[in-house]
Amino acid sequence: MAEELAQAAWTKGWQYLPQLRDPNLLVHWVNSIALNLRRGMSRMPMLLPLQECGQPPSLDRNIDLERALAQLAAPDRKWIESFYLEGFAIRELARKGMRSEGSLRIRLHRIRKKIRHRLS
Repeated sequence: MAEELAQAAWTKGWQYLPQLRDPNLLVHWVNSIALNLRRGMSRMPMLLPLQECGQPPSLDRNIDLERALAQLAAPDRKWIESFYLEGFAIRELARKGMRSEGSLRIRLHRIRKKIRHRLS
């Protein structure tokens, strides 16, 4: 994982190289990018392999969730599906939907709140 993180940091550093003000601080700058990438990874939920997940959720719970998703407006359902099922990042979805990342985060939060309310 460390090697992948280092490679991702150098790639991102290369992508944003014009923003580097002092070339003498290149290594420090790339290390800070790697640290930020690592922090971002720690915020993401860990996905467990299927055999480690334990008991599958009850069929009734799945049906309730499907009904709650079906009751959402089409754009809301598309945001949820794109983020959770298709695995798009917030940045990609925001760019694709021509929204700011902050507004998309708030929108996803409100959609999740609606789903929780319908499931309770």
